[in-house]
Amino acid sequence: ALRANTRVFDSVARYGGEEFAVVMPATDADSAAAAGERLRAAVEGLRFSADSGESFSLTVSVGTVCSGTAGCAAEALLAKADEALYDAKRRGRNRVVNLASA
Repeated sequence: ALRANTRVFDSVARYGGEEFAVVMPATDADSAAAAGERLRAAVEGLRFSADSGESFSLTVSVGTVCSGTAGCAAEALLAKADEALYDAKRRGRNRVVNLASA
């Protein structure tokens, strides 16, 4: 669902045990938040079946951040995105929280 809902030049990678990072070059804060919402909705729309035959779905929390300056360190961006992600979780999960810039 993540790769299918990003642009060909975006990068999607697993980052940590349960986290993924999506790097979206040349994307402003509003576009990043909109992309985060598309990804959240795409995951929520997936249906899975357990071995018992029971159907279930998953939800995700999304944190987005944009580089405030061209030379912003990757570590600073990841820290801010992580902050936004945990803010989304604190607010009840299954949502997108956007921090405007790092």
